[in-house]
Amino acid sequence: MPAYRLQFTVESCLIYDSDITVPHDGMDVTFLFSKRQANDKYVRAQTDVEAPNNREAQTSAASNLLPPVLDALSFATGTPLFLIECELILKDETGS
Repeated sequence: MPAYRLQFTVESCLIYDSDITVPHDGMDVTFLFSKRQANDKYVRAQTDVEAPNNREAQTSAASNLLPPVLDALSFATGTPLFLIECELILKDETGS
């Protein structure tokens, strides 16, 4: 099954100096705090998903993977995190 790298926009006021990776259900969600601008209201969340096509990869990440991670991080920090949109989907085509 093909692997896809997805990057989502998450609205958040959280800041940190380096990226943070949160494991969930055997997959990792990386919050790209190091790429965040000073006045940016958003942080990018990146994950890799195996799925038959890009639509199913996006649906799986947005429905099953990211919500529990965002809820846990929101609960732990006491700040809201809102999943906004999927802004990037890359398919792994090693050898092509």
